[in-house]
Amino acid sequence: MRRDIDWVFWGSLFLLALFGLAAVASAASPLPHYGQILRRQIEALAAGFLVFGLAWRWPYPVYQGQAKLIYAVSLALLVLVLVVGASHKGHRSWIEFFHMTLQPSELARVGFIIVLADYLSRREKFMDRPAAVGGAVLLAIPVLFLILREPDVSSALTFIPIILAMLFCAGARPAHLLGFLFWGSVSGGVILSYLFFSARYPGGEDAPWPAIFLMRAFHRVLPFAVSFALPFALAAGWRRFAEFLGVRIRLARAMRWAAIAAFGFVCAVSALHALKDYQKKRVIAYLVPESHASGASYHSQQSKIAVGSGGLLGKGLFSGTQSRLGFLPERHTDFIYAVVGEEAGFVGAMGLLLLYLLLIRRILVAAKAAPDRFGSLVCCGVAAMMGFEFLVNAGMCVGLNPVAGLPLPLVSYGGSSLLATFWALGIVANVYSRRLRMEF
Repeated sequence: MRRDIDWVFWGSLFLLALFGLAAVASAASPLPHYGQILRRQIEALAAGFLVFGLAWRWPYPVYQGQAKLIYAVSLALLVLVLVVGASHKGHRSWIEFFHMTLQPSELARVGFIIVLADYLSRREKFMDRPAAVGGAVLLAIPVLFLILREPDVSSALTFIPIILAMLFCAGARPAHLLGFLFWGSVSGGVILSYLFFSARYPGGEDAPWPAIFLMRAFHRVLPFAVSFALPFALAAGWRRFAEFLGVRIRLARAMRWAAIAAFGFVCAVSALHALKDYQKKRVIAYLVPESHASGASYHSQQSKIAVGSGGLLGKGLFSGTQSRLGFLPERHTDFIYAVVGEEAGFVGAMGLLLLYLLLIRRILVAAKAAPDRFGSLVCCGVAAMMGFEFLVNAGMCVGLNPVAGLPLPLVSYGGSSLLATFWALGIVANVYSRRLRMEF
């Protein structure tokens, strides 16, 4: 038996791909272009396995040497899709050529993992400095800006756990990781608070003054400036209060946290203005189900009905009523996990979960066994990407989080997602195969 192959990793990968093909074949069967959809999925799987094989045999250290080129190509593709990309449901995310479509954001995510792994591996001795974390964020900003311009908020969100996981694995200080989490918490908290208050008090009547002030801060200069300066004022006041109590706090440290909070607020304002109305309604429908945006929760409601009706063993392949009768939208793409829950039941849904957990565990085994820091960090980034995409997709299908346009890796219909995922997993397989030797 070949020692350069992780047979558990390969087996779980093959089973997930087979699981996905069966799910797509069942979910898309009532659609008018069923034959074309099934043919494209089979072609994408064949191309994906080819890409996986090439990436498995291609020495992964070459990627580190070409990290700058990969970063430049990723940015160029993201710019190109904004110029000549095809629009679909309000997104300009696809490039069409020769009757094929390519979604650059999927490839850019894997490319960014390679670029960030190269950046962090070259700064192994300086990971205790804030500049290392700041540099990782600066690398992500151009990519995130271009993806948000499409706008594809769901794809942009996947970068946050990737950056956080890779920084953690690279040895960043807990305080610096806490600062990154603080920035994300401020940004997300401000956006959710704004959407909640705007839905709860649509006309501003009877709203508490903090809610009114927050809603105005997103549209008026003076409230925005006050909100931006507020963290610095609070930091200065907290320092003086701490000195009064006999506790010494460095002013620079307090101002640093204030700057993170202010930057998080600016990011929240920018992200909210980039969101489309239907994206806002999805979040509002999740936060305030009784609001006027309750119609936006139709997808989530039908998905939960499909999962719940599956019971323990499901209704059987090609027998799901929610999907076959058209109640469940986007059933062969974003809501494929709901189809699995309806037709394969609790046992099938948990079996799919166990396959993902097994695959991610083997990716982490490859990360631990990697012969160098670069390969280890790439594996950590791929594990974070796979885990986050599964959690978000499965979570929205059972109503745990708002609806997001993230496919289920290796299972959902979509050529770009399959190719990008197979590419990333091929690199992981190559890292594992070189755990006992290093070839250039």
